[in-house]
Amino acid sequence: MEPIHFFNLFLAGLQIALSIVDAKIPILTSGINIYHDGYADPEELRLKRLRNRKITSNWLREEPDNPWAKYWYNFIREYQ
Repeated sequence: MEPIHFFNLFLAGLQIALSIVDAKIPILTSGINIYHDGYADPEELRLKRLRNRKITSNWLREEPDNPWAKYWYNFIREYQ
């Protein structure tokens, strides 16, 4: 089996699904639930926001014409 290649580093959940589909790997229902409770610690949230700003800035610099890169860059700047 060939490795799964990720499209970008920001949209992780969607990214994983798209990469799996792109690799033509079947997606099966497993009954497993994954819960993400976010970042309860304010310092962890602050670090996450800094990380997201850096990721979206780099993404936009690498792909300046990508509409998703523009959208997420502006979203992060405005709402985080």
